[in-house]
Amino acid sequence: MDLWVRVLEARNLRAMDYSGSSDPYVRLQLGEKKFRTKVVKKSLNPSWGEDFCFQVNDLDEELLVNVKDEDKYFRNDLVGQLKLHIEKVYDAPNKSLGTVWYTLQPKSKKSKQSDCGQILLTIWFIEQNSSLNKTVTSKRGNASPYRDRYADRTSESSSVSLNDILGLSLNSSPRSSSSMEAEETSAIVKKPDAQSFTTRLTQNFQENGETINNNAGFSVLDSPVIPKPEIFENDVNERQMKNQCSDSTFDEAMRSMELKDPGLEVPSNLPGAVLLEQLYVIAPADLNFLLFSFGSSFTHGLAERKGNKELQEEPWRFGSDGESLKRTVTYMKAATKMMKAVKAIEEQTYVKANGKVFAVLVSVSTPDATHGSTFRAETLYCITQGPELPSGKRSSKLVISMRINFLKSTMMKGMIEGGARKGFKESFEQFASLLCQTVKPLVLEDLVPDSPETPKFEMYGNNGNESRMKNHYSNFEFDEAMRIMELKDQGAEIPSDLAGGVLVDQSYVVEPADLNMLLFSSETNFMSSLADMKGNKDLQEEAWRFGSDGENLRRVVTYMKPATKIMKSVKAIEEQLYLKANGRVFAVLVSVSTPDATYGETFRAEKLYCITPGPELPSGERSSRLVISWHINFLQSTMMKGMIEDAVRKGLKQSFDQFLSLLSHNVKPIEFEDLMPDSPETPKFGIYEHNVNEAQMKNQCSDCTFDEAMSSMELKDPGVEVPNNLPGGVLLEELYVIAPSDLNILLFSSESNFMSSLAEMKGDKELHEEPWRFGIDGESFKRTVTYMKAATKMMKSVKAIEDQTYLIANGKVFAILVSVSTPDAMHGSTFRTETLYCITPGPGLPSGERSSRLVISWQINFLQSTMMKAMIENGARKGFNESFEQFANLLSQIAVPVHIKDLVPDTPEPPKSEIYENLSNEPKMKSEYSDCNFDEAMRTMELKDHGVAVPSNLLGGVLVDQAYMVEPTKLNILLFSSESKFMSSLADMKGNKELQEEPWRLGSDGESLKRAVTYMKAPTKMMKAVKAIEEHTYLKANGKNFAVLVSVSTPDAKFGSTFKAETLYCIMPGPELPSGENSSRLVISWRINFLQSTMMKGMIEGGAQKGFKESFVHFSNLLSQNVKPVDLKDLGFNKEHILASLQAEKHSDLTLATQYLLNFTVVSAACFGLYVLMHIILAKTRTFQGLEFSGLDLPDSFAEMIVCTILVIQGQRALPMISRFMQARVQKGSDHGVKAQGDGWVLTIALIEGSNITAVDSTGFSDPYVIFTCNGKTKTSSIKFQKLDPQWNEVYEFDAMDEPPSILDVEVFGFEGPFDEATSLGHAEINFVKSNISDLSDIWIPLQGKLAQPCQCKLHLRIFLNNTKGNNAIKEYLTKMEKEIGKKIKVPSPQTNTAFQKLFGLPPEEFLINEFTCRLKRKMLLQGRLFLSARIIGFHAILFGNRTNFFFLWEDIEDIEILSPTLTSMGSPSLVIILWRGKGLDARHGAKKEDEEGRLKFHFHSFVSFSVAQRTIMALWKAKSLSLEQKMQIVEEESEGKDTQNEENESLLDLADASMSEVYSSAIPVPVKFFMGLFGGAYLEGKVMEKVGCLDYSHTSWVLAKPDVYQRQISYKFDKDVSHYRGDATSTQQLSSSPEGNGWVVEEVLTLHGIPLGDYFTVHIRYQIEDLSKSKACNVQLFFGISWLKSTKHQKKLMKNIESTVVDRLKSMFIHVEKEYMEEVSNIE
Repeated sequence: MDLWVRVLEARNLRAMDYSGSSDPYVRLQLGEKKFRTKVVKKSLNPSWGEDFCFQVNDLDEELLVNVKDEDKYFRNDLVGQLKLHIEKVYDAPNKSLGTVWYTLQPKSKKSKQSDCGQILLTIWFIEQNSSLNKTVTSKRGNASPYRDRYADRTSESSSVSLNDILGLSLNSSPRSSSSMEAEETSAIVKKPDAQSFTTRLTQNFQENGETINNNAGFSVLDSPVIPKPEIFENDVNERQMKNQCSDSTFDEAMRSMELKDPGLEVPSNLPGAVLLEQLYVIAPADLNFLLFSFGSSFTHGLAERKGNKELQEEPWRFGSDGESLKRTVTYMKAATKMMKAVKAIEEQTYVKANGKVFAVLVSVSTPDATHGSTFRAETLYCITQGPELPSGKRSSKLVISMRINFLKSTMMKGMIEGGARKGFKESFEQFASLLCQTVKPLVLEDLVPDSPETPKFEMYGNNGNESRMKNHYSNFEFDEAMRIMELKDQGAEIPSDLAGGVLVDQSYVVEPADLNMLLFSSETNFMSSLADMKGNKDLQEEAWRFGSDGENLRRVVTYMKPATKIMKSVKAIEEQLYLKANGRVFAVLVSVSTPDATYGETFRAEKLYCITPGPELPSGERSSRLVISWHINFLQSTMMKGMIEDAVRKGLKQSFDQFLSLLSHNVKPIEFEDLMPDSPETPKFGIYEHNVNEAQMKNQCSDCTFDEAMSSMELKDPGVEVPNNLPGGVLLEELYVIAPSDLNILLFSSESNFMSSLAEMKGDKELHEEPWRFGIDGESFKRTVTYMKAATKMMKSVKAIEDQTYLIANGKVFAILVSVSTPDAMHGSTFRTETLYCITPGPGLPSGERSSRLVISWQINFLQSTMMKAMIENGARKGFNESFEQFANLLSQIAVPVHIKDLVPDTPEPPKSEIYENLSNEPKMKSEYSDCNFDEAMRTMELKDHGVAVPSNLLGGVLVDQAYMVEPTKLNILLFSSESKFMSSLADMKGNKELQEEPWRLGSDGESLKRAVTYMKAPTKMMKAVKAIEEHTYLKANGKNFAVLVSVSTPDAKFGSTFKAETLYCIMPGPELPSGENSSRLVISWRINFLQSTMMKGMIEGGAQKGFKESFVHFSNLLSQNVKPVDLKDLGFNKEHILASLQAEKHSDLTLATQYLLNFTVVSAACFGLYVLMHIILAKTRTFQGLEFSGLDLPDSFAEMIVCTILVIQGQRALPMISRFMQARVQKGSDHGVKAQGDGWVLTIALIEGSNITAVDSTGFSDPYVIFTCNGKTKTSSIKFQKLDPQWNEVYEFDAMDEPPSILDVEVFGFEGPFDEATSLGHAEINFVKSNISDLSDIWIPLQGKLAQPCQCKLHLRIFLNNTKGNNAIKEYLTKMEKEIGKKIKVPSPQTNTAFQKLFGLPPEEFLINEFTCRLKRKMLLQGRLFLSARIIGFHAILFGNRTNFFFLWEDIEDIEILSPTLTSMGSPSLVIILWRGKGLDARHGAKKEDEEGRLKFHFHSFVSFSVAQRTIMALWKAKSLSLEQKMQIVEEESEGKDTQNEENESLLDLADASMSEVYSSAIPVPVKFFMGLFGGAYLEGKVMEKVGCLDYSHTSWVLAKPDVYQRQISYKFDKDVSHYRGDATSTQQLSSSPEGNGWVVEEVLTLHGIPLGDYFTVHIRYQIEDLSKSKACNVQLFFGISWLKSTKHQKKLMKNIESTVVDRLKSMFIHVEKEYMEEVSNIE
């Protein structure tokens, strides 16, 4: 008996590799017989599908199933095992256990891993002479269960192995494979009888009465026997040939593919082009068999027709993955005029085959042809099910697409693509022709029943009624096709207009269906009439046919285009395709190609015809809207793109002029009178020179037709908002004393002659204004105006076409878009200039008249790309400015502009003044600078002020920040009043000429005040004299604060049109002066506002910054001559003045005692005590009573006892208060006024006052005092009794320090007595590292704490930090640290210090001591630089564009630990810095972890010199945090080290990403899954890295660093062959999927150690791996770059050496990967 075991799959196996996966295989043993399956790489749910047979002689034997994990270098590990007595199988029903999931057990019961997974097995017994064997060995012949798609199938579920496909005998014994140490046997397949493919194909055509033409050599219908091929591999006899090459074997392969089909979608068409798309009356499986079965005579017939020779077909074989089916076909391609006969190799691969859908990728290479090794021509055959046929027969859809796959770059790419495309078309014309002789194509009559043909008609000359059109255009076949399209319509939206533009947009008095029939029916002669009109000849219209998808209707029209001056007569091919046809809406895409014309193969002209229902007509007739748009579809890149677009655009416009002319003879266009009833015409009027009242305007401009249209627009208004201004800029923004509707009539009515007067003013001629018409949507109102533009120096006179369209017209608001095109001008076809006129209601006037606001903005709309874009924009901007100056002049003669005096009442004008040199008193300022209009405008702005805050400074920086001894209003008048001569004096000082200041005007919004100032800028060495335009705008003016934005443009300067220079003037109240005078603070900031992108951005910003600084030096000098600046000494801001002015309150002890003790408790206790004392004096001695005796006098009544009690209580309360007062007087602030000792950093604190101090006494007051702590030293203030807002005015100085302090702790206490613990009323911390010392010169500090925060307690301080040693302080400190560290410290340069301060945002007094290269250990390692200064320790790194930046104070450190080297630290000791709890929270993101006590821990390792770094860090920490005695022990404890050169100098603190360049790109014949093993951490990576000279190679596991991005660390040593220094290398790798999703991206940052200059740079590498799954290959691109950490003069030499070494090593790695893959493939085979 035979025991059969089928190993199907396993699930949830244990992960045996450290990478989290396994390489499982199954080992079976029964007695001494052993088998083994193939190895499935990197899977915990593997699938095998292999059968094994054991000869069984004893039923007592046990089947052992072991699942193992393969390891290339170590012993294979056991994943799990299964033991099964075969007697159970024999005793089971049918001697089979069926297909069962078995749970795997560990090797030992004591194993900790009990869950080993499950395995799916099928186990059964077969007796040797069973009927099953007979079934297997009988009837192999032509039985084909695969081809017969309609025959019943057996329920046999056995899989097909590779040996079944190759036809090996089922009776052969299992054979051993050396590579797998296992045996595989054939699967058992039961094959039913079925008709052969040839028989059914013959019957299929005989039923239709078809005869097949065999002239092409296709003989499959003549005989069911398929001819045998001449060549096959590894076959020696005819029987093997029969088994390998028969169609039965091909069917079995298809069936196997069907069983293994994973359900993938049909591949998309290749991007090159679609060569064939056709429906055929044949089942998909049969069409697949016809085209691709082994030995099919179709292939031989096609080769004979093409002239190809020596055709050799290899048999189909399964690929190495066991999924795809492949074969190779070779032949000699026929010679042509351009190419000799060469050998072609076709690699055919089944991408999908599931019985209904087949996808075959054919890759053709011609390595012997010129440039043949640079590319492969690929075609994709997709066979899918076609539509159902009324006859019941099945149909197939065949789509063949192509592309050129370039294996490497070549300059002949364009020529190769053109030649390949032409060759493909010729080849597949022969293919389609031969296939049509064999298989019947699907035509329209196969889909719809025949219908009687209706009479054809002749085209008629003019439009008739609807019935006449119906009679003329009736076409039953076309109607049937439209009906089918309507039934199949899926409700898709109407396609959008094509990008080129709209050629036709017109409505016609005709139904959409009739207009569609007129234009596109095969029976109408509209197209022939149009061809005659254009001069086209040889017109041929094919019949309409349904596309291969059965959805779209299409046809081809060809004709000869007439010759022109530019082009000879060429053949044009129009492909017309219905995209939508549902009875009401029709969309037809017409694609026109002229392949014989020059550059004709590079593009197609496409037009989209959209026919939709038009507007309703008052007459009740139906209408249609026809929109025709176009664009150019470029099939390949060409330098003539612009010229082609211009020529096609011009040709289309001429062509559609004729089209419209012919169409209007047949179908009536909709006119304006068809939509609107007629109205009486009013008399026209002449333009008037000056403004008239509203009635006169109404009478003169009344235009009945225009008014009716406006009324209709108002009724249809949907409430849309006013459009935003166009982005080009605002040309005009003005208010006029006229109603909006009247201004609209004046500018745009057809009866107004404003436009003609404007044309005369500009010199334009031949003005022609078309009447206004409603658009085809019935919503928008349009007209066209044409004229000849006046000639200029730069441009001759050309025709201009204005398209004017109303966007909004609701009676109050009007928006008109005017689009101007000049197609005859140079580059005129590439753009349109657009202007938007917005007319809105203006502000109410005191006179009661109505006003309008007119805003005109513009933009350039580029229709196509052009290199002259910037020049066109500059010219258009200049032309617009000149044109609208004339427009504004003419309009101001008709409509009066609104002035300030129209909005506010008039005021008497004071005398004007001259500028004076200095300001001394207010009357002089008032008399000289009073400006009635300006003052009124300021008052209006003040009334309209909304309380908006003063704008923030502009981003460019602050140019002026100065206080002046003048009121803000006076300074504002001096700088910006029209009567002031400050600006003219400033212009004279700068050398500017032709200064012109316009008067101030309220903006169109009625809120902001504006004016323009123009002048000629003085020439410089870099720039000639140019005109500058300043636009001044008041953003805020409320009487105290003024903000003016000044925008300066120089359009005539080079690049002047690309930017504007903006300055912001902010005038606000200044500080109080000791003299009591008012002061103003003036802050001027700037920025560059770029209007368009430019490569000169950096140079422009640099030049503007320099110019601003020079310009405002003149400004400050002139202003200081007129207004006295406020000096710091005038304010008392100098330290000495402040400290001298602070005087603590001096009170006598009696006064203080009175203030403190004069309360009810003390006074009442004193009164009671005095009263009792007087009583004792006056009372007489009396006898003892009761229990009294001498010396003891007890109360004699309850009243006396109560009095004594009160007296005791009062005394108990009063005495502690008196005691505290006496102690406080002894403890009063002795630190006030004590001078600092020594030289160095002196910290001075002035405690001014407190606010809202928390009350803790029962009296509702507190006795507060303050303690300041810095560097372990304290200063204590005096106690202020019974105060909630205490005044101190005390000064404290800390003794000089060697380094600037980091932290100042401030805490406020409430005094409770000498023996009671003081209550903390609040605390605060001042961080000098994060604060600018100048900002601390006068500051209110809020207090923190439970008691302080509810009351919002604050302290008023003035803090000063002075360095009495100057620069010597830094040198002395570094000298001291050198002794403690035992290493020479180099004094950093000022540039390095500045960069260090900028990097971490530190104050100017911070200075750098040293810096080290190291790694920060977090979740993943991060390499960067560690910076050390006197107060902080900071870390900075950049990795893959991500910055990591943090620092913390030395005082924040609680402890520093040193860890021994480990594998994770790359063999380097680690420095662990532990912070105090709650400290360094800003640096939390850099900490490795937070321990249980809440302390942050930072791990640093991989220092270049660990000992130097460790000594420096420990010395600085101890020097900062330990006492003086402990500091003195550092030198004794630390060993003296040798002076070494600072290896960390001249670093580039501002690191940036390296500039990457491509150094390698190639397609590698290795699947991407195998190639990625190079980064997988398995045997492949270790083996390859060892071969390329990387010793002691180690890596960490991949860890998720951020979403979809994994990261790991690598370290290794170089072999002596790679580097004779044998240095170390560490790198960080990041893995992510490619943006396209078809591959992977691996980025690597490599750092070298132990080689000269290794710390000067890091190497950046990027691998881009693209999956070429269809060809079982991958494309690898390699990018390389270097990031320099230090500057060196040998950079070029180093870069060249590093690049060549690294790139050669990487290429060697790829070669070894390819070799490993080939070895594995050969082992499997």
